[in-house]
Parts: sequence; structure tokens; C-alpha cells
Amino acid sequence: MDPSVIPWDLTNSIYRYVGVTLIVSNSNTTTLASTIGINVPTSLPSLLPFKAILIIQGVQLNTPQIASDIAQVFGMPSGSFVALTSNPVSLPLSVFGAGLTSTLYSNFVNKLVQGTSNKSLVIGKYTASLLEQSSSGIIFNSVESLTYPLGGLVTATSLSQGIFGTSFDIALGVNSTGVIVLQKNRMDFSQATDHTLNFASVLGLTTALKSTTNETFVTVLPGGAQVTSFSPSTMVIQSSPTATLILGLFPWVGSAERTLPDVSVTFHYPAFDSPVLSASWTTLPTPFYVGQNFTLSLSIANTGAMNAQKLHFDLFYSEAYSWDHPSYYGSRSGTISYDVSSITIGGVDTQSFNFLALSPDAGFTISASYLDDNSFAYSWNTVFSVAAEVKTGPLTVTKSVNPTNPVYGQTGNISFSITNNDPSATFWNMIDLTPEATFFLYPNGIGGGPTPSNGACPNIYNLEANTTQFSFQLSDYSTYCGSGVVTQLWVGNQTNLYPVALQGSIPLGPADTWAPVLHFPAGAAPKLFGSITIQLMLQNYGLVTDSGQIATMGPLPSLGDPNASYLGLNCPLCPVGKGAWSPAFSGDLVNGTGAPISTATVQLSYTDPNGFNNFLGTVITDGMGQFSFSWAGENQLALGNYQFTAAYQGLPPHSPRSQSIQFTVAEPTLIGPGKTVTMSYPYFFNVTGPLTIEPERIAYSTRSNVTIAGNVLSLFGEYEAQSSPATVTVSPPPIFPVVDTTMDTQKLSFLYVAQNQSLVKIMIRVTNNEPLTASKVNVTAFIPRPLCNSYYSQGQWLPVVDNGNVTVDMTRGTVSFSVASLSYGQEASAWYIVRANSTNIFESSTNDTA
Repeated sequence: MDPSVIPWDLTNSIYRYVGVTLIVSNSNTTTLASTIGINVPTSLPSLLPFKAILIIQGVQLNTPQIASDIAQVFGMPSGSFVALTSNPVSLPLSVFGAGLTSTLYSNFVNKLVQGTSNKSLVIGKYTASLLEQSSSGIIFNSVESLTYPLGGLVTATSLSQGIFGTSFDIALGVNSTGVIVLQKNRMDFSQATDHTLNFASVLGLTTALKSTTNETFVTVLPGGAQVTSFSPSTMVIQSSPTATLILGLFPWVGSAERTLPDVSVTFHYPAFDSPVLSASWTTLPTPFYVGQNFTLSLSIANTGAMNAQKLHFDLFYSEAYSWDHPSYYGSRSGTISYDVSSITIGGVDTQSFNFLALSPDAGFTISASYLDDNSFAYSWNTVFSVAAEVKTGPLTVTKSVNPTNPVYGQTGNISFSITNNDPSATFWNMIDLTPEATFFLYPNGIGGGPTPSNGACPNIYNLEANTTQFSFQLSDYSTYCGSGVVTQLWVGNQTNLYPVALQGSIPLGPADTWAPVLHFPAGAAPKLFGSITIQLMLQNYGLVTDSGQIATMGPLPSLGDPNASYLGLNCPLCPVGKGAWSPAFSGDLVNGTGAPISTATVQLSYTDPNGFNNFLGTVITDGMGQFSFSWAGENQLALGNYQFTAAYQGLPPHSPRSQSIQFTVAEPTLIGPGKTVTMSYPYFFNVTGPLTIEPERIAYSTRSNVTIAGNVLSLFGEYEAQSSPATVTVSPPPIFPVVDTTMDTQKLSFLYVAQNQSLVKIMIRVTNNEPLTASKVNVTAFIPRPLCNSYYSQGQWLPVVDNGNVTVDMTRGTVSFSVASLSYGQEASAWYIVRANSTNIFESSTNDTA
């Protein structure tokens, strides 16, 4: 689309040195997340209703004025855009968000339609009604093919990941202003017939399409489509089992305008009459809430030209627990499978499924495939979600900014207090969903994250038995596995299992092996050469089973060393909420047969995030070999990751043993009756003028979790609380030097183009844009280096053939120059010459201090 289709005035001085991307959508934020990147954030998106995202890259001085100007252009109320991030550490980028009503979205649509009505280069001229009635999104870019140097920001716990989800690159990689429209059922595939796609008619073009540059047309058809004709005939076809592509490449040399051919494709699909499936769904009750049971009624209709026979369905679910298919391993996600013998033409199959909502957004994917080999291969799937209603509870949130009169470039502080106004209730899983806060409050993920340790991965081997005893060995697959605790043991044949009495629970560390020799319990009645099956229950894993044969009547070798010691350790309240409660650690000390080692001294210590070891004291095991330790009375720890260690020095006949467990000190996730919790995080004031910082949004629940079939499943987002936005006015800096770069070669759009092996003069200019005189101005710039690295050019910058009046550092690939002082409005410049020695795209960047 023509990059000049921008409804705001780019000649306004506030748009100097910046690139602006505005993304708006009328769809649910999660629906279009994979397409245009509107997803704030990926966790609990229904609690964050931003459907307009404003991204400003470059000099951040005027970003509040830009947000205000764009809001005024589109008829949005004053203060609609609130600052989501303002982070100058890794890259100069600010992000603002706003909610949208249908009227406001109509304002965006009408501005786009007005701006495109007289633009000959606009590819898609959509009507206002089409955009408003379809699931659609509009992207306005002030700079063509804007590129954002994301660097290290795109990580699992980064600010950008929290704001844009995994679609950050897609959202910021769009080429100029564009429109994304999702229209369902544009074509009817219920019966095998010919279809024609004409580019002009699809987009509603009434005049020939003209262009001054290279153009590419792509038509993507479903797998199995038979292409019967296409125009122009110079296009090519590429096919695979899942898709067929018709590609039209229309290169152009020069800058003269030419008329593009009208692209059309005729194809036959489906290849034969077939069923056509579609899904619809309802929930009961409506609405339902987090922690509440709901019934999903799922209907599959057949609108095709023949019956659907022998269907197999898989319903994948997430953020919910299924009551219909419970299992010990039941977690926050799973798959329910069922078969349907037939759905006749025009028929509907309806199934009901019972779930427990674990968060506000339960996601589903229903997939179908045929079991009838005599019919034909068929696959189909639909993704949908159902949202629980979020309640407003007794928690209130207040937010403040310090300092109240910040100056540009200053690092301030956001503080907020959460107060529980209920005199008797405790609330759990309290999470700050504000994107700006996530990076600082939850370094291990939102809500503090789980204790960073691997899960148990038990392995049973060397199962041996005679007619009176049996033995086996149990260990983890590798040292990378987490600890496990054996709580129950059964033995018998393949038909009946009998419980075996254990002397307490058996802890199993990552490098430990348990090798007991045990007697068969009464009733087991083992027989020579008969089968034997053992089954173990692990506290934090589940059931483990192994089978073998009773091979001998003689004695078994003792596989367990009664003189060995085994030390178990766990922390049921990890991660630990800072200042909210004291972590409690407990453990067991037993010998190789599972018998407790009592009255033994266990030394306790912890390692802090800096690697320093801190001794805590000692505890004595009781008659069951158990010990415990509470942090009460110890120093409160700062946020971060720690390692708690219990060590047994060993006394004859028992050998020494030590065990460690990781725990995290995070912001508190629990708030007691009448209590107030205060949190804070830094804020970077890299803008000037009135700045509205988004409200603090807190999610919480009345219960920490639910326990189902031995599984502890957390409840998130049952309630929400929100503060008022915080507004400050940021004073301008007394000096503000800005650097820009130009080259003495042809510029096409945002790219400078040079002939291979030609010489290119690069000019760097610095300007002081604020009233006071800047002294000791230093400018540093990267020598252009390949944007797309090849094997031969990776990490190399262009050779400098003339230093001009800059200092060249070929070790670091930089040039620099200094200016003693720059008064307001004054400029200083420098230059150097490089040789364009390879075919590639090169980029540079600059930095200045004063």
C-alpha cells in the first residue's frame, strides 16, 4: 500500500527523527495475535483490553505529543493513549495502548478509506462497511518498511514479549501502511466446482493497478485444488500436499509508471463432492467464572454434498481441567478424543464436555480426521476460546510516580499499594499484569514463576524376585532430573496388586538410587515362573510401573546398601513472597532400605544470587528421620534466585549426603485480611511533556489452587483490581544533541543504493535541539556492516578508504568525532569514505554524549 496514506501531518516537527507505527483492530486481541501482533500480553489477555497499539521508535523526546496528536486526528478522547513501556536501555522505543469502542474503530476505518480513495498506488481499496463488518486490522507506518533493532528484547521475560507475545517481529516487520482483513466463507466449498479468483474484483478495484517498482502476486490454494487456468500465462505453480501456490513475478527497471496485468486464477475444489464441517459452541452457565465448573456444548455441522462417515475428533483444551477425562496427570491442558459414526448432509453432531475454569481464557482446538480408508483422506480443525467473566473484588490499588516533576533522562520510580479491604478473607495468586512492571517484578516469569528445577523422571530396572522376596532399583534417568518422593508401593501379578508397607516416604534425589529388598505382603501368593508387577506412587510425579518374572526360589543378592544414607528435601511454599510469609523447608534422612536415621545432625545453608554461601544452623532428625526449618527470625531476602542446602556429615555406619533445592524470592502473591502490600519498580523518563502512565492492573483469586486427583492446579484471574492512571509532566532536557547520517549516493525510499566497488561518502551531523549550550559533544557511529550476513561477509564492515575528519577504530568498526561546544540550533558535521565491496544490505547506527 502507498506509504503516504497517513492521516496525520508528518511535516509537524514532533515527527522528526522518529518512525511511528499505529496498529488497530476490531477483533479480540488473541484472535489476531498471530497475524498482526496485537496481544497484550499473552497471559490473561482478557484482563488487558488494548486494541490500539502505538509504537514510536527513534528520538523519544516528543512521544506524548505524538500520542496526543494521533488521538486528536482520529477523534479519540483526550488521554486515550496510556504509556505501556518507555524503555531507553536497549533501544529507543515507546509503546502506548488504548481501548476501542465500535465508534472509535469506525473513525480509524473512515480515515483510511478517505486517504486511499484518490491514491493510484494503493493495492487494496476497501470499503468502510467491509472493514467494520469483518475481523480486520489496520497498520499505519510513517516510514516505509520500518525496521526495529529488537536486539535482546525478544526473550521470554522481556517487555516486548509481554506486550506483543510471540508476534512482535510480525507486527513490526510490516511493509508500510497496510490492512489485514479476515473474511470467513468468501467461497463456498460445499460442492466440487470451479472457482475464479480475480485480483481486481477481490479488492474492489475499478481502475487498472499501476506501479513504479517490482511487484509479486501470490495466490495460495488449499491442498488438492486443481488449477485449470491462470492469467497472465507467465506465472508459475508450486504445489505441496497441503497447499498450492500460483506466483506472479513482475519485475520493473526504472522509475516510470506502468500498468500491471490483472491477475486471475481458476481452480477446481474440492476435487470431488465431500463433507464440509463447521463448528459452533456455547457454554453453560453463561457467564461462568474462574474456579467454576462449566459445560461446553460443541456442535459440528456438515454443510457438504455428502455424508461424513467414521469421523475421529480430537478436542485439545488449555487453561481448564476436564472432568470427563480425569487422570492423575490431569493438568491445565489435555486432549479429549471421540468418534462419530456419521454426520449426514445438513446434519449436526453435538457433544457436551465438562470443565473447571482455571483462568479467564480457556482455549480449544477441535480437529477431525476420517477413519474410513475406503472413503478419502480428510482433515479439518478450528481454533476457538471461551472467556470466563472476571469479577471485581475487595482489593483496591493506588499508584504514584516519583519524582512528581521528573526531568528528561531521569530514572524515577513507580510505587503502588494493594489493599485488602475484606476484614476476614485472604486472596491468592496476586499478579501485576502491567507490562512495564513484569520485567522488574517477575524476573522468572509472571507471578514469580515456578521453582526453577527439573521434574522427576524415575526409572525402574533390575526387577528380580523369588517366591518370598523381590528387589529392584529406582533412580532418575539423569542428573538433570528433579527430586522425587516414593509414598506408596504395590506388588502382585498383572491382575491383583497388594500394598507394601514402607518405613515412611522414600526421598530420591537427582543422583540417588533406591535399591530395596522387600518381602511379599500377605495375599500376594507368588509362584515360581509367574509374573510380577510393581507399581510405585511418587509424590510429585505419579505412578510408575514395571513387570517381570519370578525366576528363582533361592536368595536374592542385596541390592540396597543399609549403610548408605538418602536425604530428601522440599519447599512446599516456593516461590517465596517477599515479606509475605516465611519459607518452610522439610526433608527426610533414611538408609538404603528406607529405615529412618534418627537423632542425626543436618547442617543448613543457602547460596545467594551472588554465589556467596551463608550458614543458617543445624536441625536434628526425629524418630521418623524427618526434619524441618522455617525462615522465621532470619533476614528477609531480596528478590532473586537462591539455593537451600541440607548436608548430613555421616556417622558410622552411615555415609555422608547433601541435597540442595532452588527457591525464588518473588513479589508476594498472597494478601491477608485488612493487609496492604506495596511494590515498586523503576521507570525511565525518556520523553517530555504531559505523560499518562497506564493503570496498574492486578489479578487475584479467592483460592491458591484446587487439588484434583493428586494434582495441584493454580487458579488465576478470578478477580481484578485496577488503579487510576498516573500523570506527570516531564521537563525537557537543557541540552539535546541529535545525530543523523546521509550518504552521497542514490536513495530509494529508506535505502541508499551504491554500485558494487564504488566509493560512498558518509556524512554525520549532530544538532543541539535544546536551549542550553552543549559541551564536550562526542559522536560515535558504526561503519556500515552487513544486515544480511553471508559466510564471507559475516561480522565485517565496509573498508574505510578515506578517514576524512573522523577517527577510525578498525578494531571495533566505529568512527568518531568530538565538538567542544554546540549552542542551541548549532550543527557540526564530519565525513569519511568507504568502498562498497560486496552485494548486500548494510546498516549503521550512531550514539552521542554531551
